[in-house]
Amino acid sequence: MAHDVFISHDAQDKAVADKVCTALESEGIKCWIAPRDVVGTFAADIIRAIKSTNVMVLLLSSHSNKSIYVMKEVERAVSKGVAVYTLRIEDVEPSEGLELFISSEQWIDTWRSPIKDDFQDLIKRVRQRLPPSPEHGEKVTPRHMALAYKCWRKDSDGRFEKWDKKFKRRVYRVDLGIETSWGALNRIDYVEYFLHPSWKAAGSSSEYKIHDRESNFKLKELIWGNFLLYAEVHLRNQDVVPLSCFIQLPEK
Repeated sequence: MAHDVFISHDAQDKAVADKVCTALESEGIKCWIAPRDVVGTFAADIIRAIKSTNVMVLLLSSHSNKSIYVMKEVERAVSKGVAVYTLRIEDVEPSEGLELFISSEQWIDTWRSPIKDDFQDLIKRVRQRLPPSPEHGEKVTPRHMALAYKCWRKDSDGRFEKWDKKFKRRVYRVDLGIETSWGALNRIDYVEYFLHPSWKAAGSSSEYKIHDRESNFKLKELIWGNFLLYAEVHLRNQDVVPLSCFIQLPEK
């Protein structure tokens, strides 16, 4: 399911989490929240939802402070560059495990006043992290979406060592995706990625065009060298939206 925000919370704080979810979704900000949005294996669904989110909202309480599952969710989000906003629903300091990953500058204290008084502050902060959503009937344009990528390397993967010896170049793995609001994402039929010929030189298949119909429009492949990435975003009842970006691998 396409969403903008992942709500991380302990099960004992479900009543507050549901209120936060309702407040955000009433403003058109689609949320992923357990157990409502779990459709398969709990752990796998959690990982997929975090990978495809723009923002995480963490409910910090005495319960979540002690939850190993909440800490793992926050760690995964931070590792993938997801912005984490913390709602302190109790007068507690984050545990050492959580403090490593969250910034006090992004805290919103709700225990001082009724939580509903702090929703507008949260909504404002979340919106700053989201691409604009097209108005009803408005065409989706590059203003509403962008190509996104994240490069990473796993030296224990034998393919990296093999490719390094063969090409004498840096070899990384990249997450490709379309970064957009839920309103635009919900209108996407499919995406086609067009890759620079260096993709073939890296030992991949002869096809440079990738047809993606996955729900979050992300894919993982091995790449070699810096190159331009192009994409055609096909939307229902609308012309194609062309996008491009330059993928630059980090220095070793």
